[in-house]
Amino acid sequence: MASKRARQVKAGAKAAAEIAGKAGRVSGNSSVASKGVNMYNGPTIDRSFEKDYPNGYKADRDGNLTHDIDGRQLVAGGQTVGRRVVQGEEKTLSATELDAIAEAKTGQGAQVVPSREIGGDTGRVITDRDRRSGVILDRQVHLSKKLTPEQLPKVLGHEVGHVIG
Repeated sequence: MASKRARQVKAGAKAAAEIAGKAGRVSGNSSVASKGVNMYNGPTIDRSFEKDYPNGYKADRDGNLTHDIDGRQLVAGGQTVGRRVVQGEEKTLSATELDAIAEAKTGQGAQVVPSREIGGDTGRVITDRDRRSGVILDRQVHLSKKLTPEQLPKVLGHEVGHVIG
């Protein structure tokens, strides 16, 4: 049986391959860029469910959490980072889920392009704005073709942070 890490790498590679199939072209007048891939997975904190929810929890009849640890309502069908079900493990967003957020926020998924098209960066959000009003006319998430399957989800997550922030 494959280890949990091996399954995660395989799933990341599959999602990265799906995203890599959507190559596109650069255009725009401003950007926010990732200069390098000095990103890493943070430490794993093994907290018990009871420590996260010391005052109890709210869940639907199927065991899906309906509120987070601070009591905020979770949106059904939304992207939830952390625990999603009663007694469940902490979950991150997959590359596929991140790409769906990029698409929802920009009208298109992330595009994989030659790094020279994004100034040698590993990732870049390109934003076209109306010069007078400052209204965003177009926004695109671009990722370098040089990214490995392990790097791509990290850089994609970073870039998605720019489009939701």
